[in-house]
Amino acid sequence: LTEETSFTFNMPSDNTIYTAKYEINKELLPFDFTSTATKLTILGIKDKAVSNIIVPDCVTSIEKGVFSDCNNLKSITIPFVGATKNGTRNTHFGYIFGASSSSANSSSVPTSLREVVITSGTSIDYYAFNGCSSLTSIEIPSGVTSIGREAFDGCSSLTSIEIPSSVTSIGSSAFSGCSSLTSMILPFVGSSANATSASSSTLLGYIFGTSSYTGGVSTEQRYRIGSSSIYYIPSSLKNVTITGGKIFYGAFYNCSNVTSIEITSSVTSIGNSAFYGCSKLTSIEIPNSVTSIGDSAF
Repeated sequence: LTEETSFTFNMPSDNTIYTAKYEINKELLPFDFTSTATKLTILGIKDKAVSNIIVPDCVTSIEKGVFSDCNNLKSITIPFVGATKNGTRNTHFGYIFGASSSSANSSSVPTSLREVVITSGTSIDYYAFNGCSSLTSIEIPSGVTSIGREAFDGCSSLTSIEIPSSVTSIGSSAFSGCSSLTSMILPFVGSSANATSASSSTLLGYIFGTSSYTGGVSTEQRYRIGSSSIYYIPSSLKNVTITGGKIFYGAFYNCSNVTSIEITSSVTSIGNSAFYGCSKLTSIEIPNSVTSIGDSAF
């Protein structure tokens, strides 16, 4: 694969016959594909009995159902989620297994599949992994900037997730139904790295399904919204690491199952009642970067 159109080399003095040859990139040997200098499309896989698939980063698109009937598959590494690297169509994970929509992820993705590694791309679209209940591990690369609403909804076997600091927005209910989560690393609490004031979208529970509201609510209403998020946050979630942003009003309100919260040196402020009711929290370290701690924070 090259964008070059000409090559220069020195001819020897003796008469010599030169034959142009090429060989397939070894990473592509398992696949049937078509390519140009700038595009490479996976058309099929030669051995559907494989337990591990690694799709190289040079691939720009994958045809629908290419990996259907790979019923022994345990892990897959992909450069993007869905059909194309630019993420403009068919952005659900199940597409490469034959799913026409995200609602068919659950019936199309092999139940044997446990691990997914994503190596590039800039977004994980809404409903991308919806219903992928057998996955235990999903690795998100640095460079992804957004995660859509309900992106991991129903990933009930997922035990941990690390959201890279490159992500600046996470959609509502992105992790709803992730009932086995025990630990999370988040670049901020809530929906956005750019939040400027407290709202339901700055609560931990927002990404698990806490309902949104628009301004002007009283302290009591904010507390009730915070409390309602506990219904959505999985009781299995024990460890949370926050790598940036601000921790706003009531962010962890009544998160009584969480036992460990790590705050990194990128966090600058902790709001009122931020950790109110975190009754199982036994210790916490506030970094020097924090310049203000609100009333009743603990």
